[in-house]
Amino acid sequence: MTDHGTERSPLAARVLAMAEDIKAAAKGRPPAPVVLAHARRGFVIGGVVSNVLDDYAVVRRDNYPVCDDFCRRTAKMLHDVLGPHLIRRYNTGTTDAEIFQLADVGEAELRESTVEDIDHIAGALITLGATLLDITGPLADRPELPPAIRGAARVAADSAKILWSHYGGDSGGW
Repeated sequence: MTDHGTERSPLAARVLAMAEDIKAAAKGRPPAPVVLAHARRGFVIGGVVSNVLDDYAVVRRDNYPVCDDFCRRTAKMLHDVLGPHLIRRYNTGTTDAEIFQLADVGEAELRESTVEDIDHIAGALITLGATLLDITGPLADRPELPPAIRGAARVAADSAKILWSHYGGDSGGW
């Protein structure tokens, strides 16, 4: 795992831990709906962190609300396609209580943050976006999957690429 300032940033550490957890859950080729349920967790976290950055970061950037919107819409779409039972089964780290706590941690951290601290969080979001793209992209090309699952995977992969690129994963920087 790449260190994106996790010793200084609890928010970056949580994002990276989620990316690692999602990557581990997708190993061994579990059923596509299970992979997408885990991916949904990443989109929930990506949306919350982007929203907290938009509200509290020292440096305001246009990409924060864009990523928040794409992540939230993708999480909702995956919830609708997969159903509440599957989502509840695989929602580790994204319960309401955990999300509220993450937002509180983020707010407290960002009130004291520097531009460098924001870059560490962005680096963690790049890693999360890349992980989500790695696990959802291949599902869209599996013809044996139902069209609804392939379509959901395609949308998720597109949103993951937006998260990755908007935080600088395309080497275009901010």
